[in-house]
Amino acid sequence: MAKLIAIAGLPGSGKSRYIARVRGTIAGVIADDYMTHAHGDSPIFTNGRRFVELARALNAGKDCLVSDINFCRPNRRAEFESAIRGVAPGTEFEWRFFENDPDRCIGNVRRRARINVTREEQTIRDLSPHFQIPAAATVLPVWTPASGPGMASR
Repeated sequence: MAKLIAIAGLPGSGKSRYIARVRGTIAGVIADDYMTHAHGDSPIFTNGRRFVELARALNAGKDCLVSDINFCRPNRRAEFESAIRGVAPGTEFEWRFFENDPDRCIGNVRRRARINVTREEQTIRDLSPHFQIPAAATVLPVWTPASGPGMASR
């Protein structure tokens, strides 16, 4: 049975750094920002550009990893699980959530100084109140620059 590690976190939480650190341990598909560039910019998970490849890998017994900020919302997470179970019913889900720490995430977004900082800050403000971590999820600390690549400290 294949395992799907699904990572959720606000922009700036450290999802991409974490994925870079564990990349060599995953045999199947690794899709950071899963819904980015979905077919037709659709919000439907089955329209994700890597959905077919992900389903094939899971059905072949390969562990996979996906991350997306949409997983912060329980209804979007449920939609994703339902879509995967529809095409790869034996898949085991393992949820890893970064803490809901909007202030540190905003600080990280500002530090990386991308063109879309204002939009990312607004996304953090919009998602944070709806961010719910399931009881069975592994909780990861938000990345901080003093802690080095892919690590977190307080």
